[in-house]
Amino acid sequence: MEELGLETSSIVDNELEELFELSLRMFDTRLPPGVTVLSPFAEDSSLTKVAVEAITATSTKKGDLILGEIPSQIKNKGITVDVKANSASNVITTITADEYAAPGLKTIFSFAVPDQKSGKVELQYLHDYAGINASIGLTANPVVNLSAAFGNSALAVGADVSLDTATKNLTKYNAGLSYTNKDLIASLNL
Repeated sequence: MEELGLETSSIVDNELEELFELSLRMFDTRLPPGVTVLSPFAEDSSLTKVAVEAITATSTKKGDLILGEIPSQIKNKGITVDVKANSASNVITTITADEYAAPGLKTIFSFAVPDQKSGKVELQYLHDYAGINASIGLTANPVVNLSAAFGNSALAVGADVSLDTATKNLTKYNAGLSYTNKDLIASLNL
């Protein structure tokens, strides 16, 4: 955990699993069967098994303002949870599942609190000769993005399209073609 700027001490062998369980409990509003009150300081709580001894914060000074951020990250079995709190009173959370459902597939869920319109789900697929990205906002009238690129070291083609479902209009559309050899690099972008 030191590479994240966190120094921890633990009384259990599976420290990362305990931290991951703690993050799940923090965002889960359901109580286990038979439990009426959930205390983060109960004997079986992850908080009593793993302690954070130090947290690293970063800041930037712009004029008279100091902008700061406190990041944290928990990784467990291909799932990464990133939580950042900043000086604008926003908490930005990103949950990433790497190759959880299929090789080369990454699933990303992100949102910011208190911005209720910031939620987004994204799927990314990466292969030796192809890359595909699809995302949709988690709002009543979301923007849908789709981009793809296919090719090899000599020839590549790609496109990027965004659809605003509220207006039913394409808000962004780009396409490109590239040809490369040892004497020439040519591309066409639309």
